[in-house]
Amino acid sequence: MNPPRPSPTGTTVSEATILEQPSARLPGAEAATILEQPAAAPTPSARETAQRVGLPGPRAARPASAGARPLTALTPGAEFRDYILQRPIEAASAEADLWVLAHRETGDPAVLKLYRYGIQPKREILEAIHKLQHASVVRVFESGVLDGRSFEIQEFIVHGSLASVVGDGPLPPAELVVLLRELADAIAEIHAAGIIHRDLKPSNILVRSRAPLDLVLADFGISSLSDLSLHLSNVNRTAAYAAPEAMTGVVTRTSDWWSVGVMLLSLLRGVHPFAGLDERAINFTLVTRGIEVPIDIPGDWVLLLRGLLTRDHQKRWGLEQVRAWLAGQRDLVVHQALDEPPEKPARTRAAYKFAGTEYHDPAGLAHALGGQWDMAVKQFSRGYLLRWIEDELRDVELASTLQDIADDDQLNAEQRLSAALLALDPALPLIWRGQVVDAAWLASHATVRSAVPGTAQPTNPDDVALLRLSREVIAEDGLATAEVLQRRLDLSAGRARRLLDLLEARGALGPERGNRPREIRFDLHGGGGDGASEAALLLQSSLPAWCQRLRHDDTLAQAAQRRREAWRAMRGQRLPVNAELADQLLLSPHEGVVWTLLEERRHQFARSTDAGLNRLLQQDEPLSFPEAVALVAAEPVYFITPQRELLTECLDWLNRLQFRYDRTLAERLILAGDWELVERHWQARHAEFGGAVPSALQAIFELTDPEYLDAVAVAAAEPGLFYTREKKLRAEALGWLDQQHLLYDRELAVQLATAQDWDALYDRWAERRNTYVDAAPALLRRVLAEEKPEYLEVVALVTADPLHFRTAAQCATAERMRERFGRTGRIVSWGGIHGHPGPGEAPPVCGQSIVSIAAGAFHTLALRDDCRVIAWGSNTAADGFAAGQSRVPAELDDVIAIAAGDEHSLALRADGTVIAWGANQHGQCGVPDDAREIIAIAAGGRHSLALRADGRLLAWGERTAGQCSVPKNLPPLRALAGGGAHTLALAHDGRVLAWGANDCGQTSVPWRLGGIVAIAAGAQHSLALDDRGHVHAWGAGGKNEGKPPHCGQSAVPAGLASVIAIAAGAAHSLALMGGNKVVAWGERRAGQLAVPFLGGDVLALAAGANHSVALVAASEEAEGG
Repeated sequence: MNPPRPSPTGTTVSEATILEQPSARLPGAEAATILEQPAAAPTPSARETAQRVGLPGPRAARPASAGARPLTALTPGAEFRDYILQRPIEAASAEADLWVLAHRETGDPAVLKLYRYGIQPKREILEAIHKLQHASVVRVFESGVLDGRSFEIQEFIVHGSLASVVGDGPLPPAELVVLLRELADAIAEIHAAGIIHRDLKPSNILVRSRAPLDLVLADFGISSLSDLSLHLSNVNRTAAYAAPEAMTGVVTRTSDWWSVGVMLLSLLRGVHPFAGLDERAINFTLVTRGIEVPIDIPGDWVLLLRGLLTRDHQKRWGLEQVRAWLAGQRDLVVHQALDEPPEKPARTRAAYKFAGTEYHDPAGLAHALGGQWDMAVKQFSRGYLLRWIEDELRDVELASTLQDIADDDQLNAEQRLSAALLALDPALPLIWRGQVVDAAWLASHATVRSAVPGTAQPTNPDDVALLRLSREVIAEDGLATAEVLQRRLDLSAGRARRLLDLLEARGALGPERGNRPREIRFDLHGGGGDGASEAALLLQSSLPAWCQRLRHDDTLAQAAQRRREAWRAMRGQRLPVNAELADQLLLSPHEGVVWTLLEERRHQFARSTDAGLNRLLQQDEPLSFPEAVALVAAEPVYFITPQRELLTECLDWLNRLQFRYDRTLAERLILAGDWELVERHWQARHAEFGGAVPSALQAIFELTDPEYLDAVAVAAAEPGLFYTREKKLRAEALGWLDQQHLLYDRELAVQLATAQDWDALYDRWAERRNTYVDAAPALLRRVLAEEKPEYLEVVALVTADPLHFRTAAQCATAERMRERFGRTGRIVSWGGIHGHPGPGEAPPVCGQSIVSIAAGAFHTLALRDDCRVIAWGSNTAADGFAAGQSRVPAELDDVIAIAAGDEHSLALRADGTVIAWGANQHGQCGVPDDAREIIAIAAGGRHSLALRADGRLLAWGERTAGQCSVPKNLPPLRALAGGGAHTLALAHDGRVLAWGANDCGQTSVPWRLGGIVAIAAGAQHSLALDDRGHVHAWGAGGKNEGKPPHCGQSAVPAGLASVIAIAAGAAHSLALMGGNKVVAWGERRAGQLAVPFLGGDVLALAAGANHSVALVAASEEAEGG
């Protein structure tokens, strides 16, 4: 009879009814439960956190015109102030990123110069440029600081730079005159404003228009406002266009005119005068010779260029002379660009021949030696120069000085040459590897690691660690002796001396001085040798003292003393600083920059994680110079910015809510502090979703006036934590269905549950009621009979697996099977743990109607009282290929017996036929044609057995061990058992017959064994139960050795008696004693011996490779229900 059709508007379809199904759980409930664990400490409210870190207040309290904070995302299309980023400008710039902009409203182009972190344009230069009429400089529309980076928005110069317009030349003299006149006017204007450019070159001169020519100056990054001033560093200057005085840090207005002279010479000839030379060679040439003006250019230009390229900046031409030359005046006074060569003395003494040239005076030789550094080092080290001074010049004083330099053990070979050059020509600046050593050189080489020639390398790997320990020990004791290292590091005398020699080779120690301790040269910052910079090594040597003695210049000595005292103070306070950066600041010729950077650091960071640095950061009293350097040079990792502190507070609040969220989005919204941006996310979430899990997020989601952090939480929460109405219905439906312990079609269940359509459900419900008369579990049995069930209950009924139901015929079959087997039961299994595979729990369709069980290697079979087979566990073979041993053939019914091999399964139907499925690589599933009228079956590892009604035994499958070689003239049989590669048969007279593999004695049936009522076969052992309840075992594991295959499976436990059933697994055994006690022995690693509480009468046992199974009688209540 068809069920009545419920009304779509009745209570069975109301929303309340659907949402109130018992214990509805959302997917991922476990995760939600974990996330909802109470926090260890009270969570501050969103308002308290926002007020503490300075975020905007509640949405209702925010100003209506609150604007979004711009973000500096350097991608095309991103917004920057009132502009849109178009494309990057491909230019080699170490200090800034350059981008072409377009105004958001007008579309007018501009250029963004976004300085890198830590680099700021000089404020005084910007102020001076803003005062100009912009005829000679690039217009700066806007400047400021954004996200910690300084920026300028400049005018867009369509023609680009002079370098891109004219290239390297050559240009006709007439065009050069026009260019010079325009350039002179531009330089005159900035000089009148007090600005010295310091880096004039074609790439820093832009062409605003070509006809008429309009040039403007750009890139004032290293410019200066003061004449004859010293500057922090000229590492950014371009050596090819720099004036000679720039080598010593002196900068004047005429320095810019030298650069003009170099550009004019390059454009006249079409080649730069320093083409092909590296910076080192250029610097040395500038210091020693300058630039020679060729004679092959027009005479008027020779005059101009000699005036502009005069080495003495006080005699060099400036604006007045250039304008006079442009006006046609040619009687201008010129001081030659090159120094007059000295008169050669009478050749009354032998010359010193060096690099193919003869030299008669020490000064000229000094210039040449400085230009050929490596060769000069060798010749001075070998004493050639000293012998020439002694033998040819007979200058005793100079020779004595050079001998003192050669004997100075605080100098290495290169440092000795530097001192010797000063002795030869005191007018020379200090030269190091062809470079002029000045304040700027010290600052720029404070980060350049020194390559000490001939540095020895440790041959013993342990020396690498011992070198570091040796330095620490020497620094603590203040003594560099072998005895100290022997005592402190427990070394041999030879090993200690070896370490001292290695430290000497790295410049960390002085040479051996008899019994006296060696000089320590790394006491300033733990460096020295292979860990020190070139500037540090130079200052730690005696070169500063030689400069003071030979040139009466104490600049280096003061720098060395200042550095030494600063490092002593920083080390005394144990401040963690970047040694290279600290040295660069300590050696800077401009102390003011440290105080500027100090204020920036205090503005940039809120606190430090290091106690010493934090004390300096928070200190109100003025800091000493070393303390200021330490604070500026400390690694950023030790500091926390206000933004980071803000993020830490806010993210900590979000983390305490204990749900997953997009951290990147949360950080962006927190730093933005913009209600309009957050509100868009808030509204989008509410438009898309109807709720959220866990409860903390749901509570925030329901707020009508959220705090800023509340809105951030909703905006950043993972989308998977939110649900729509449809998703909620789906989640509740699946959660409820999962709790009913059913096998059901999840996809169909979701479709029907979310559709809420009785019409779509009715036909399926009617079909089930018309087909089946009984069902399990009780829920399905009740819904099958009820006239007006709930909607979700009907969904369960129509989506449940057909194995949950029985037709009238199947119910009749069940009655017959119960009469045959006596009682039905439920499945209890154990084992298959700790990395050992097992079949898992029995599926819900087994219920309490099982009459027989069988266990394969990794799968299990159960026969229900309605003659249907349930299988679960592995479906693969040992070789990894699919086998399908747990896939019961469709329409298999009327089964009265089952058996399981390693990877295949057998079923005996009531009509006497055998059905086999699973692995068949050995033919174990190839049932013979004569397998008819079968009354018993069994399955071995890879073979199958069947006993016909006429007493004939059939065997098929693997034959390698003779397990399928059935003996002739067998007596009448009553039972069969298949082992791994052997077969057992039980005769009606109680005898046991065995054949097949016997590698462990599994087929060597004990003598006089008789009265047997049951048999079982494992992988390599055999079991038999006699009529007195005693168990007999033979084969592998007879002595409980404990190593596979001997795992004690044949060592029957003492006292085992009154046994009524047995089972054999691969390497373990089971026995059922009277009183429902199950005893297990053998292999135990997979838990197959850990018999659980069974809670009922045990009807049968089965054993697989790593698991055990028991059939436990169903309770009277279950049977009756």
